[in-house]
Amino acid sequence: MASFEAGFSSVIDGSKPEWEGVIRESHERSLQYGVCPSQKAAPEKTRLSPGALSRLLRKRAPVLNVVSAQLSLLRNILEDSSFCTAIADPDGYVLQCFGAGPVMEQYISRKCLPGYRWLEKDIGTCAFGLVLHTGKPVILEGRQMYSTAARHITNSAAPVFDHKGSLVCVIGLSGLADKVHLHTLGMLLQAAESIRLQLREHERARELDLHAQYMDALVESDPRGIVTLDSHGHFVRFNKNARELLGLFVNKFFAHIGVCLLFQTSFFSYLFNGMGFLDRSLFFLSSGRAY
Repeated sequence: MASFEAGFSSVIDGSKPEWEGVIRESHERSLQYGVCPSQKAAPEKTRLSPGALSRLLRKRAPVLNVVSAQLSLLRNILEDSSFCTAIADPDGYVLQCFGAGPVMEQYISRKCLPGYRWLEKDIGTCAFGLVLHTGKPVILEGRQMYSTAARHITNSAAPVFDHKGSLVCVIGLSGLADKVHLHTLGMLLQAAESIRLQLREHERARELDLHAQYMDALVESDPRGIVTLDSHGHFVRFNKNARELLGLFVNKFFAHIGVCLLFQTSFFSYLFNGMGFLDRSLFFLSSGRAY
């Protein structure tokens, strides 16, 4: 398969003469694979077992949640039941499909359904297969489909990359040939870019959460009493030793340190001026006693 690169510098548009050679080569590969143009559906031998599909869906769940939500927005924009959308993983296995009407009937009859694989070697020239072969977004007019049973359907598909440029899935949009225009591929490309940005934000949030967990573990394992304050003097974090020394409880999170300090003036001058100190004696009140 092709080496994937993030971005959509070029689109394989089957309606343009400069891409005729790419489509022709795909048909030739399909023939060499032994796919018959009259083949109506993806072969059963490519279908994952229910257990294997379930495991794959669990593995891809973080990506699928984002992609499904974005495709739902896209379907709302199209507001046309003649369009259907589908998601395939980097190996060509269909993970989800959505839609209704005649195109969904086509999906069902051709086995563009969860668990079936959609590569050129399985079904011949199609948008999913061509994206996975070339790494580029694709729009195929019905007449350019390899299967004669699909030539009244136009297919668009786009690769979806994560923040590191790795392919995470392919999203597809299908419609009746007289309903689809190039702008539908543009919307699909925009959806793919939006998914990439959302995945980047999710990864950043995950990294921040891991960092916070790591810091919590370090602070909690320190033999000293450690307290973290925000810029206003409210408790943000304290370890077990600090809780025991100061008599702090969980319900005092975000309480102000002033409730514990016996003499506050010098301490708060350091805090509010963004300064620090080392080895200063502070007196705390705990259970009515000074420490």
